[in-house]
Amino acid sequence: MAFDDSPIVDENSKTSQESILAVRSFFTKKAGFIAREIADDYGIDIEVELVLESSKASAWSFPIQIKSNAQATTVKHGGKQFITFSFLTSRLGYLCRRFPAYGIVVLYDEGRKSCFYDYVENIIKRVTDQRDNEEWKRQDNVNINIPIDQLLSEAEINKISGKIKRRFENCSVLISEHGNKFDIPSLFTAQKDPSDFDSPWKIIKFIENYGIALFNKQDYLLVDFLLSKLTFSQINQSSKLLFIAALTYEGMGKYIDAEYFVNKCLQQTSEYSAEEKIFLKYLKSEIECAFGNLSSQEYESGMQYVFDHLEEGELRLCVKARLLHLKICKTNIDKEGLEKILLEIGEIVDSVDKTTLSAVMKYHYKVYLATDMFFILANLLTRLAGEIKIREIIYRHVSLKERIDAAHILLPILKVASEIYQTALDFATKGNDNLLKGYIYYGHGLVSFLIDSNLLLLNKASSGLKEVSSIYKMVVVAYEYFVKAGLMRNAYKAISVAYDINKTCQLFFKLNITGTNEEKLLSIMRKMEADLGVPGYISDVENNYNKFVEIRNTNPETQWQSMSVDEKEKYVKDFIKIAGIPQDRKVNVMADMVFLSEAAKALEGSGFQVLQNLKHTESRETMYAFPLKYILECNKCGFRTPEGSTLDELLNHKKRYHPHICL
Repeated sequence: MAFDDSPIVDENSKTSQESILAVRSFFTKKAGFIAREIADDYGIDIEVELVLESSKASAWSFPIQIKSNAQATTVKHGGKQFITFSFLTSRLGYLCRRFPAYGIVVLYDEGRKSCFYDYVENIIKRVTDQRDNEEWKRQDNVNINIPIDQLLSEAEINKISGKIKRRFENCSVLISEHGNKFDIPSLFTAQKDPSDFDSPWKIIKFIENYGIALFNKQDYLLVDFLLSKLTFSQINQSSKLLFIAALTYEGMGKYIDAEYFVNKCLQQTSEYSAEEKIFLKYLKSEIECAFGNLSSQEYESGMQYVFDHLEEGELRLCVKARLLHLKICKTNIDKEGLEKILLEIGEIVDSVDKTTLSAVMKYHYKVYLATDMFFILANLLTRLAGEIKIREIIYRHVSLKERIDAAHILLPILKVASEIYQTALDFATKGNDNLLKGYIYYGHGLVSFLIDSNLLLLNKASSGLKEVSSIYKMVVVAYEYFVKAGLMRNAYKAISVAYDINKTCQLFFKLNITGTNEEKLLSIMRKMEADLGVPGYISDVENNYNKFVEIRNTNPETQWQSMSVDEKEKYVKDFIKIAGIPQDRKVNVMADMVFLSEAAKALEGSGFQVLQNLKHTESRETMYAFPLKYILECNKCGFRTPEGSTLDELLNHKKRYHPHICL
């Protein structure tokens, strides 16, 4: 049978029990192994599992194939002596398929009572090198050679343990970082055995080798744990460590530490590539923005600088997504601008799919963009709901067609964003990726809360207490996931939103969400504020509740009095747009607002109210088509002035024919 064939049981070449016992005497529990003899020999005799510290089974196992010989034959190659013996090529091929350990081959010399061993990959390489081709793989048998000085002993066993363990650890990191590209789920975070971190030198080497991979995986906790075992002086001696520390602490939201390491990196920029230098400027802007040292305009300019100086790649894509987010946050998106924004988001989503990023990181980008879409949806929904309510006040009825048209604006965003969230959630659930779930739950919960709280200003809520409680639970779960991932800044944002949601229920529904403990929430927040070095949280809901109620209850006339000239212009412009009337009627709308505002001020405490002739509101064709007419009416006796268009005219008539105040 050849190298690529699968081996079968060879009854005539059963390994002697003596040789198995001899090999098992080395691979004991005391030495750090669990050795299991394989009854049906299809290519291996013993399956050996590594035992980690504290006698914990590792699930990391490798095979041993044993051959025994009454008297081993020796040969010489390149001035070195080897034990030589015949071996089935199909068995070598089988061992090569036992990735990643491959395993070892042992020859037991019955005469010497000695075990000679070598790793499968070394044997394969040696056979190929000695023949200078791979023709031997087509043979049924091949003579393999093991160095005569490679004898199993206590010292050699320790070497085998260390080598096999490193191989599994490196494989774990590899799959953790790249497995999702090949549909291989990484169900466990790549971890190192604590005994490997018993010296600063080992820690430094590990972080330098795997720190970027762990950062890309967002495994901040392991890097943070390792960095905490080093002094600042030790970290400062390595430009790689400084860079990884800056990345890690910025990612975790530990901005004080992040700023220190970023500044240290910027003091030795010659150690970094052009791309890394730009990335450091990106980190610097993120930190400065978090500290409030940059205005939104300065931050955006900094991001634009980074974007303009980056070559195409994942980081440039990240900055592009951030710039689009800033644009969405500051832009009052209307129907005309909506299509353009959605097109930009679609282009970034397509770009993400074309990158070499792992599947999980692609979903992180997409969830970030989908959350932006939901923010657009929240803003549009709030505005359209407000416009419909205003039109109901103006015309006393809004047609079904108008309501359907408003819904049609929102449906495309809702469909695309919901699909991204759902596919990402399915992926996260399948791969047990709680961090990705955390971002999904936080984004969904936050946007749902924003929609509800904004609609409360219109004296209506889109959800009842049950639905709001569900939103609260989503955000709390996101908080827990962020804490477990070491992303304390994100965890703080989530717990703050949870606090605001409960406070909204207290103030607007006069109820607490079931299971909440406000004192506990505040206690968690205060501790996190101290740890993160951020000022105490000020709840917008709590702080502005009275203002919210005032806005909801204030009539346009009262609002008009406190508006600036620019605000009045905008108010009238928005009213004309919402009412759907021609721009040339602006003068009549403005005159109406001025009249009502001045009349409210002049009639304060007089017991009179202003009545407007509402015949013009019967249709859009007549709405504010002509200057309006008014009447002043006494609330007590019912006295009315004649209809007029100027306030002075009506006040003079009131003064002449109704000079008193009715009691």
